[in-house]
Amino acid sequence: MSAEDGSTPPSERWTYSLGSLLLLVTLIAATLGLMGLSPGMGIAFGVLATPALIRTAVAASRARAAGAGLNGYEKAWIFLASIGMFFISVLAAGIAFYGVCWAGFVVVEPDGGLDAGLSAGIILGGIGGILVLVLMIRWLWPLGKRLP
Repeated sequence: MSAEDGSTPPSERWTYSLGSLLLLVTLIAATLGLMGLSPGMGIAFGVLATPALIRTAVAASRARAAGAGLNGYEKAWIFLASIGMFFISVLAAGIAFYGVCWAGFVVVEPDGGLDAGLSAGIILGGIGGILVLVLMIRWLWPLGKRLP
Protein backbone atom coordinates (compact mmCIF):
# COMPACT_ATOMS: atom_id res chain seq x y z
CA MET A 1 0.00 0.00 0.00
CA SER A 2 1.39 3.31 -0.99
CA ALA A 3 0.22 6.85 -1.27
CA GLU A 4 0.41 6.58 -5.05
CA ASP A 5 -2.46 4.12 -5.37
CA GLY A 6 -4.70 6.23 -3.10
CA SER A 7 -4.87 3.83 -0.17
CA THR A 8 -4.01 4.81 3.39
CA PRO A 9 -0.83 3.33 4.90
CA PRO A 10 -1.47 1.14 7.99
CA SER A 11 0.33 3.62 10.28
CA GLU A 12 -2.16 6.39 9.39
CA ARG A 13 -5.37 4.39 9.80
CA TRP A 14 -7.69 5.17 12.68
CA THR A 15 -7.41 2.49 15.36
CA TYR A 16 -8.59 2.03 18.91
CA SER A 17 -7.39 0.12 21.93
CA LEU A 18 -9.25 -2.21 24.25
CA GLY A 19 -9.13 0.47 26.95
CA SER A 20 -10.84 2.99 24.66
CA LEU A 21 -13.49 0.43 23.77
CA LEU A 22 -14.13 -0.25 27.47
CA LEU A 23 -14.45 3.49 28.14
CA LEU A 24 -16.99 3.73 25.31
CA VAL A 25 -19.00 0.81 26.70
CA THR A 26 -18.90 2.37 30.18
CA LEU A 27 -20.17 5.68 28.78
CA ILE A 28 -23.00 3.93 26.95
CA ALA A 29 -23.90 1.99 30.11
CA ALA A 30 -23.92 5.18 32.19
CA THR A 31 -26.14 6.92 29.63
CA LEU A 32 -28.57 4.00 29.51
CA GLY A 33 -28.58 3.83 33.32
CA LEU A 34 -29.48 7.49 33.52
CA MET A 35 -32.20 6.97 30.93
CA GLY A 36 -33.64 4.22 33.12
CA LEU A 37 -33.74 6.54 36.13
CA SER A 38 -34.89 9.63 34.28
CA PRO A 39 -35.18 9.70 30.49
CA GLY A 40 -34.63 13.47 30.36
CA MET A 41 -31.36 13.24 32.29
CA GLY A 42 -30.18 10.37 30.09
CA ILE A 43 -30.90 12.27 26.90
CA ALA A 44 -29.25 15.43 28.25
CA PHE A 45 -26.18 13.45 29.31
CA GLY A 46 -26.04 11.76 25.91
CA VAL A 47 -26.24 15.14 24.15
CA LEU A 48 -23.44 16.51 26.34
CA ALA A 49 -21.30 13.38 26.16
CA THR A 50 -21.34 12.77 22.40
CA PRO A 51 -19.32 15.85 21.33
CA ALA A 52 -16.98 15.31 24.29
CA LEU A 53 -16.43 11.69 23.25
CA ILE A 54 -15.67 12.76 19.68
CA ARG A 55 -13.21 15.42 20.88
CA THR A 56 -11.52 12.90 23.19
CA ALA A 57 -11.13 10.42 20.33
CA VAL A 58 -9.64 13.12 18.10
CA ALA A 59 -7.23 14.21 20.86
CA ALA A 60 -6.12 10.62 21.48
CA SER A 61 -5.65 10.06 17.75
CA ARG A 62 -3.56 13.23 17.40
CA ALA A 63 -1.47 12.34 20.43
CA ARG A 64 -0.87 8.85 19.04
CA ALA A 65 0.11 10.32 15.66
CA ALA A 66 2.57 12.62 17.43
CA GLY A 67 4.16 9.59 19.07
CA ALA A 68 2.82 10.07 22.61
CA GLY A 69 -0.29 8.11 23.51
CA LEU A 70 -2.72 9.16 26.22
CA ASN A 71 -3.28 7.07 29.33
CA GLY A 72 -6.70 6.53 30.90
CA TYR A 73 -6.42 9.48 33.27
CA GLU A 74 -5.53 11.87 30.46
CA LYS A 75 -8.45 10.60 28.36
CA ALA A 76 -10.81 11.00 31.31
CA TRP A 77 -9.54 14.53 31.96
CA ILE A 78 -9.95 15.54 28.31
CA PHE A 79 -13.44 14.00 28.29
CA LEU A 80 -14.54 15.86 31.44
CA ALA A 81 -13.02 19.13 30.23
CA SER A 82 -14.82 18.68 26.90
CA ILE A 83 -18.15 18.15 28.68
CA GLY A 84 -17.52 21.35 30.62
CA MET A 85 -16.65 23.31 27.49
CA PHE A 86 -19.70 22.03 25.62
CA PHE A 87 -21.95 22.81 28.60
CA ILE A 88 -20.57 26.36 28.76
CA SER A 89 -21.13 26.76 25.00
CA VAL A 90 -24.73 25.55 25.21
CA LEU A 91 -25.36 27.75 28.26
CA ALA A 92 -24.01 30.82 26.44
CA ALA A 93 -26.16 30.01 23.41
CA GLY A 94 -29.22 29.67 25.64
CA ILE A 95 -28.55 33.01 27.29
CA ALA A 96 -28.09 34.64 23.88
CA PHE A 97 -31.33 33.05 22.65
CA TYR A 98 -33.22 34.31 25.69
CA GLY A 99 -31.86 37.86 25.44
CA VAL A 100 -32.29 38.27 21.70
CA CYS A 101 -35.72 36.63 21.83
CA TRP A 102 -36.98 39.18 24.36
CA ALA A 103 -35.37 42.04 22.48
CA GLY A 104 -37.04 40.97 19.23
CA PHE A 105 -40.36 40.59 21.00
CA VAL A 106 -40.17 44.05 22.60
CA VAL A 107 -39.18 45.75 19.34
CA VAL A 108 -41.76 44.10 17.07
CA GLU A 109 -44.71 43.59 19.46
CA PRO A 110 -45.95 47.20 19.76
CA ASP A 111 -46.38 47.52 15.99
CA GLY A 112 -47.26 44.02 14.84
CA GLY A 113 -49.13 42.49 17.77
CA LEU A 114 -48.40 39.54 20.00
CA ASP A 115 -48.05 36.89 17.29
CA ALA A 116 -45.62 38.92 15.19
CA GLY A 117 -43.59 39.81 18.29
CA LEU A 118 -43.31 36.18 19.41
CA SER A 119 -42.42 34.98 15.91
CA ALA A 120 -39.77 37.65 15.40
CA GLY A 121 -38.38 37.08 18.89
CA ILE A 122 -38.05 33.33 18.42
CA ILE A 123 -36.49 33.65 14.95
CA LEU A 124 -34.02 36.35 16.01
CA GLY A 125 -33.28 34.49 19.25
CA GLY A 126 -32.61 31.28 17.36
CA ILE A 127 -30.21 33.03 15.01
CA GLY A 128 -28.43 34.72 17.92
CA GLY A 129 -28.26 31.49 19.92
CA ILE A 130 -26.84 29.47 17.03
CA LEU A 131 -24.31 32.20 16.28
CA VAL A 132 -23.11 32.27 19.90
CA LEU A 133 -22.97 28.47 20.04
CA VAL A 134 -20.81 28.28 16.92
CA LEU A 135 -18.51 31.07 18.12
CA MET A 136 -18.12 29.52 21.59
CA ILE A 137 -17.35 26.07 20.20
CA ARG A 138 -14.78 27.48 17.78
CA TRP A 139 -13.21 29.53 20.58
CA LEU A 140 -13.19 26.78 23.22
CA TRP A 141 -12.46 23.85 20.89
CA PRO A 142 -9.82 25.05 18.44
CA LEU A 143 -9.28 22.88 15.40
CA GLY A 144 -5.54 23.55 15.35
CA LYS A 145 -2.72 21.68 17.02
CA ARG A 146 -3.71 22.74 20.55
CA LEU A 147 -5.54 19.47 21.22
CA PRO A 148 -5.43 17.87 23.79
